[in-house]
Amino acid sequence: MGSFALQANKGTALRGVMDRLGISGAQVMTMGDNFNDLPMFACGRISVAMGNAPRPVQQQATHVASSNDAEGVAWAIQTLLGK
Repeated sequence: MGSFALQANKGTALRGVMDRLGISGAQVMTMGDNFNDLPMFACGRISVAMGNAPRPVQQQATHVASSNDAEGVAWAIQTLLGK
């Protein structure tokens, strides 16, 4: 198994992508279903926890969608981004 820097997480990765693209958190929506997604939730204006996520993860999100298996991602895109 490979090793990662202690500060490596989805939040630091997303911030790196945002910096490279020159976009701010106001232009970002994140989605996740577990505790490792919490650092990423802090990067965007909108954070969506899937319905199958643990309750503490749902409580940290700005929105909660249906589960992954019930088209929660599609709901979030259509409803929150108006697509």
